[in-house]
Amino acid sequence: MLASFPSPPRGVWQLGPFPLRAYAVFIIVGIVVAIWWGERRWTARGGQPGTVVDIALWAVPFGVVGGRLYHVATDWPTYFGAGGHPVQALRIWDGGLGIWGAVALGGVGAWIACRRHRIPLPAFADAIAPAILLAQAIGRLGNYFNQELYGRDTGLPWGLIIYRRVDVHGAQDNINGVSTGAVERIVHPTFLYEMLWNLLVVAVLVAVDRRQRLGHGRLFALYVAGYCLGRFGVELMRADHATHVGGIRINTFTSAIVFVLAIAYLVWAPKGRETADELGPALQESEQAANGANVERPHPGLR
Repeated sequence: MLASFPSPPRGVWQLGPFPLRAYAVFIIVGIVVAIWWGERRWTARGGQPGTVVDIALWAVPFGVVGGRLYHVATDWPTYFGAGGHPVQALRIWDGGLGIWGAVALGGVGAWIACRRHRIPLPAFADAIAPAILLAQAIGRLGNYFNQELYGRDTGLPWGLIIYRRVDVHGAQDNINGVSTGAVERIVHPTFLYEMLWNLLVVAVLVAVDRRQRLGHGRLFALYVAGYCLGRFGVELMRADHATHVGGIRINTFTSAIVFVLAIAYLVWAPKGRETADELGPALQESEQAANGANVERPHPGLR
């Protein structure tokens, strides 16, 4: 049997004047892993090497902005309501990135980059889908260090211990503070449930992709549907602060709506997978240029 496990004593370490935040570290690690694995999957499908990095230069900044916009929009009273501080909406380092906004606006950035490279966005999305979800799983470790995204109180042996954290002035600060050792609650580690679910869906995506050779954005749709299914269940277990609509957490509605849309796309999208020749004319043109440069041209006097 597992025993209740503790939260980390802190999520921020001061390196001189610079704070090292576990939340940011795991997000960065997730992005690096996603780019590395996404590149391998893209080239294995016949795509041009280096494309994933080029597109990530657009998709990642757009995704970060989109994730923050979604968080602020769905939790606006915290920043713009009574007693709120609008400037805190810019404090992204304190946590608060909505995956829905990150994927949506990150997709816009990827679309712009794909158009510049003349690459079909659905094919690119299929290649990086498992890598994106793996990055999400890694990022959930940041929530563990921040003592956030947890569920209701539990007596189960794998419950997560939440400690009281305070800042240098003794005021409670769960994000930037240090643990006092005083136990506040023992809760469901929903961040862990979601992380494990994400890893399971990653394995399913890889297996299905090998057997069914999904293309035209259908593997990406399967990723979205699988993630939404798990997120829906996790949202029903969470007890941390969130905006509610009709007594239901707003992310529960989002999960259900996006799940239905993903399934619809999965059913109606074209079947099969794009060929290597369809993954972008840039690769074909570069190969043709290289081949043309190597062709020996006849001497004018020998025509």
